[in-house]
Amino acid sequence: MKDVIELLGHYEKFKIEHPRQGLEIFADWLKHRFTPEQDLLTDEQTINEAGLEVMFSYLLGGLAGYFEVWVKRTFADLPLRSLADFGILKSVAHLQKPSKKEVAQANITEPSTCIEIIKRLTRDGVFQEHIDEQDRRIRRVSLTNYGHEINKLVDERMTNLGRLFTGNLNEMEMRSLIPTLKRLVHFHQQLYQNRDQ
Repeated sequence: MKDVIELLGHYEKFKIEHPRQGLEIFADWLKHRFTPEQDLLTDEQTINEAGLEVMFSYLLGGLAGYFEVWVKRTFADLPLRSLADFGILKSVAHLQKPSKKEVAQANITEPSTCIEIIKRLTRDGVFQEHIDEQDRRIRRVSLTNYGHEINKLVDERMTNLGRLFTGNLNEMEMRSLIPTLKRLVHFHQQLYQNRDQ
């Protein structure tokens, strides 16, 4: 009976943290909470032979390849062609009337590539250009009415893409990965921003 009471106490804590989740996620939550850390670590022979960094890079590269394929399929009937196009669209939508330079700085894309994407999306009617009121040398971009429609549609598509890409991971597995991935993204952001120094 004592174990049942303790289990109910854990379930109560779980429901406070995850009010919309059921018993399947609760089971994973318990497993992660009570499994010794070394049992969650891999000891696959291939990883031991290649090294953690090599295997991590190999797996991440493979996932990046799949993601690129899924992105192309997701955007197949839209004027967007790549994840870079998506990032540029979202930057323009978020910054509202940025200069082309500001868009390039907000994305992990070479400036010349970014400018070409902006030109193409302008030709396709997604963006419109404006001359800056203070400095006529600066060109600013904003979404057209069609661009706003594409932006909404892309949000829906990316939600579905996110569901596809996370595959068969459950909520607890995703929650455990996100802090690690955020740390890795932050590391690479810093490295990228200081790449020419």
